[in-house]
Amino acid sequence: MAQDIKDYTTKVKGFLETPKGKKMVIIAALIVFVVASALLFLVILSKAPREPRRVVQPPRSTPKEEEKAEKMIATAPPSPVDQVDSFEVYESKDPFKPLITKVTTPTVTDTTETTLKVLALEDIYTEDGTKYASIKYGSTIYKVKEGDRINDSPYQVLSIGTDSVTLLYGDDKIVLKLGEEIYK
Repeated sequence: MAQDIKDYTTKVKGFLETPKGKKMVIIAALIVFVVASALLFLVILSKAPREPRRVVQPPRSTPKEEEKAEKMIATAPPSPVDQVDSFEVYESKDPFKPLITKVTTPTVTDTTETTLKVLALEDIYTEDGTKYASIKYGSTIYKVKEGDRINDSPYQVLSIGTDSVTLLYGDDKIVLKLGEEIYK
């Protein structure tokens, strides 16, 4: 058996001295180098410090704004909508009709008002130290102040600014500016 090992080693040495054997040694050395480099890279990469993942949350309103909104909702007089056990807040809309548009004067051929409920901010004014807004809902104009619900609609007035009104529609806040309309 020792003789077999010697014969085998001599054959290998002889093969390695040939040009083909030298090429095989170079190729084997390159493969070992590439595999070793890849393993080293993976080890270094796995031990590298990682930044913790950041969870991006939507901006929250300040506690004062939340408290003011809760106070307005709590002090608002109950409307017929509040007295119903449940009602559907979201209704289907035409996806091709923009929600906010410029106020236009209806003409004889304009049937937009008769087929959709229109919500438009007509005016903002102060009366006896209280800010009021004239809001057109459907074909009627309502005089509302902060905390009021616009008739039987799901819209509630959160705040009245100098040129805009913030409304609560379900859980969404909508800012309606003077001269804009919302169709629903």
